[in-house]
Amino acid sequence: MGTVESYRKNLMLWEQSDRKCKRPRLKINRNVMPVFFKDNMFTISKDGDEYDCSIKLRIRNDWIWKSFIFRKTDLAYLEKKGLRLEDAMSPVLKKKGKRFALCFSFKTGSQLAETKKRILSCDIGINNAAVMSVMEEDGTVIARRFTSFPVEEDRFNSILHEIRKAHSASFCKTHRLNRYADNYNEALSIKTASAIVKIAAEFSCDAIVMENLRKQKGKKYGSKAMRLVLWRKRDIAKRVERLAHSRGIRFSTVCAWNTSRLAYDGSGEVKRDKANRSLCTFSTGKRYNCDLSASYNIGARYFAREIWKSLPEKAASTLKAKVPELWYGAHCTLSTLRDLYAVKDELPELSSDCSVEVHSLPSKEATGITQPEGSSIYNCKV
Repeated sequence: MGTVESYRKNLMLWEQSDRKCKRPRLKINRNVMPVFFKDNMFTISKDGDEYDCSIKLRIRNDWIWKSFIFRKTDLAYLEKKGLRLEDAMSPVLKKKGKRFALCFSFKTGSQLAETKKRILSCDIGINNAAVMSVMEEDGTVIARRFTSFPVEEDRFNSILHEIRKAHSASFCKTHRLNRYADNYNEALSIKTASAIVKIAAEFSCDAIVMENLRKQKGKKYGSKAMRLVLWRKRDIAKRVERLAHSRGIRFSTVCAWNTSRLAYDGSGEVKRDKANRSLCTFSTGKRYNCDLSASYNIGARYFAREIWKSLPEKAASTLKAKVPELWYGAHCTLSTLRDLYAVKDELPELSSDCSVEVHSLPSKEATGITQPEGSSIYNCKV
């Protein structure tokens, strides 16, 4: 019933929107059984340090109680996250491949940050898993971090090479290699998202800002064509958002156009090296890391957008006239944010308080999200 209700709500929201995205579909084969309600279909009992779980299953036209014992690694994971198995809500039995898993949900309360004084601007890519910059609202960069997983990336590229080699040798099917590559790629996205949120918590950031990367159209060419197709950019953003909200950190995205193409100092377009795509040359002759420059532009676009959108229409027009790059967000760089703070004393609305206001998150009815906020999913294989 919940699946059908969620589909109808998403369909209603899609009909009321501009219909640019795909029409929602009702997935019938979900490999998910109904919820096992406590006491009636599911019980937990503690015997010393072990927990016994009993669920009621229909076997051979009869309802039979089946008992299982939780693994110690699962209990250690719950203890690490500060969760208690007694506080678990009603579980769901899911099937993945040839295995079944009990999925528990825990209701946790997390208060999002009230201010947006310090952010973590992140640029994800293929050369480096993530390049991050901790930035203040006036454009001051406090720290820079480069995150990469060379061992995992090398192994993943070897798997892709095996797939290409098998396709070139014959027209045989490579289901096993494709499944192996998908699982390895998913593990890479999980590690990347965890590293981003860990850095944000280390520097007490109020928000994490990333690019709004959409699905790329057209055929990919070059040696990294397959790597670009399998890049889980949107999956990383979703995982970062969930982890950030669980720690009370806000999450936002900005326009991804020209973040890497424009230099952060406002000198114009950059020229990338053909041998090493991570490096670039500014029009002034300066050599710099292209991904690091992009992270500066991402944070600057976020602060510039939050400042001028919180102003009245007349003040915003005056501000855009003094800083013309604000008219088109894809041309905004770190130098634009610094120019904005240079002219803030000329506007009474900015000189009194040039701080970023906190806007409330959209409601569930506006976004169509059916999963409760602050809930985390825990998978326990039985």
